[in-house]
Amino acid sequence: MGTLRLVVAAVACATACKQGSNGNKDVPPATGAASAAGSLAGAVESPASPPPAASRPDIAAPVAAAGSAPEIVLDDLYRAPGGGALFRAPDLAVLKQSWSRTFRRDGAVAAIQYTYVDGPRRAQIELRFPPHQPTAMAARALAEASAASVAKQMPDVKTLGGRELPLPGGSAWGVGLETTLAGAKVVIGVVAITDGGDAVLVTTVAHAELYEAPAVKPVLDGLFAGIQVGRKVTSAPSLAPATTLSGVFIRIGPDLGEVHVVQFDPRGWALLDRDVGRVDLDAAHAARGGALSRYQVAGDEIRVTDPRGRVAAFRLNGGDLEHDGRTYCRSASTDGWTLRGTYESPTFVNTTGLTGETFTANASSRYVFAADGTFRDSSTVSATLSQPTTPGGPATPSVTSGSSGGASGTYRIRGDRLELTRGGQTTSLPFYARACAGKPSNSMVVIGGDLYLLDDD
Repeated sequence: MGTLRLVVAAVACATACKQGSNGNKDVPPATGAASAAGSLAGAVESPASPPPAASRPDIAAPVAAAGSAPEIVLDDLYRAPGGGALFRAPDLAVLKQSWSRTFRRDGAVAAIQYTYVDGPRRAQIELRFPPHQPTAMAARALAEASAASVAKQMPDVKTLGGRELPLPGGSAWGVGLETTLAGAKVVIGVVAITDGGDAVLVTTVAHAELYEAPAVKPVLDGLFAGIQVGRKVTSAPSLAPATTLSGVFIRIGPDLGEVHVVQFDPRGWALLDRDVGRVDLDAAHAARGGALSRYQVAGDEIRVTDPRGRVAAFRLNGGDLEHDGRTYCRSASTDGWTLRGTYESPTFVNTTGLTGETFTANASSRYVFAADGTFRDSSTVSATLSQPTTPGGPATPSVTSGSSGGASGTYRIRGDRLELTRGGQTTSLPFYARACAGKPSNSMVVIGGDLYLLDDD
C-alpha cells in the first residue's frame, strides 16, 4: 500500500452518499474529483493556467439541521449546519504563501477547495460536507462508492486499493487510484471520515511526486488533523468557576470608531472583541486549539487571563463593569428591535513619511434603516497622497475616491443578529447595543464588530 499515500485525500460525494446513507437524494453527483483532474490536465498542457481565485465568504445565516449549532464559514474555520462536522485549517506559512482557497455550495453540500500550482505540476484538495443523514454511514462504503464514481468519470483509472486510516476526527477509510494525464502520473485519494449520520469527504488529485513535496505534504497532514466529525467535534469544557458570569459588555473608546467587546460564558471562558458574535465559544475553542481567555471572580473583581498569561482586572459596577476607569455597559436585549435613521461607521488614517510625503484616508460605511423593516446600505472612500516634487519643496496632492451603494432589502433583528435579506440571500451579522445602567440606547450599535453611530441630522 506504499503507493496509496493516503495521509491525504479528498472527496466527491454522490453515488457515495446515496449508497452509504440510505439513498438520500439531497446530495449532488460526484463531480469534484473529475473536474479537478480536468484542471490538472489543463495545467500540464498549459503551465500558465492560473489557479482558482481565493474567496472570502461572509458569515452565513444559521441553517436548521440535526443539531442546534449554526453554520460558520470563516477563512480558517468551517462548521457544518447542526455542528455535526468541523474543520480547522492548519496555520502553516506554506499554506498562506503557496495555496489558493475557494468556498462554494453544490446544492446542500458545502465544499472547500485548496489548489497548489508549481509550474506544470498541480495539487487540488477538496473537502465536502454533505448534510446530516438519518442513518449511520460506514466510512468504507462511502469511500469505495465515491471512488467507484470517480473512476467512471476519468479515463484509464487504476484502483490501487483501500484501507482504514488512523485519523483522529472519526472513522476513516481511504481508497487510492492512479491515472496518466498528458504523460504525467496522477494519484487520486478518496477518503471518507464518518461518525453516525455525519461525514466529511476529502478528495486529492495531484501529480504523484507532489505528495511528498515540502509545500504539499504538511498541508495534507494539517488538513486531515483539522477535521472532526460527529461525536469527535470538540466543545469547550467547563472550568468550573466558583462564580459564573454570562453576557456581553461593550465599551466605546475615545478614538474614532473605537469599540471593545467582552463576552463571559458560564463555563469560565471569555471571548474578546471581534470573536464576540463572529463565533460561539465552542467554535472559538476549536479554532484556537483551546487558547482562549478565562476568568475568575473574587468579590467584585473579575480577573480575565489571556492565553499569554496577561491579566486584566474588571470591577462590577451595578449591572455594568469598570476597567481602567472606563465603563463596559451590558448589552441590551435587542430581539425584535426596529431601527430608524442612518447609522454610519467612519474610519480615518493619517501617516507622514520620512521624506515629507503624507497619506490620509477616510472611509465610511452606512446603513439606512426604516420602520417598515427595509434598509439600504452604501460606502465611500477617499484617499489623498501629498508628495514634494523636489526635496524640501511644496507637496503636491493627488486624490482618489469612490463610492458604492447596494440595492434595498429587508432586515430583522433576532437575538444578537442583524439579518439582512436582499435578492433572495440572507446575511447574518453580529448586532449589539448598549444598556448603560440598564437603560437601552440605539444611538450607538455594533454591527459585524464595527461601531455605527446614529446620524441625528
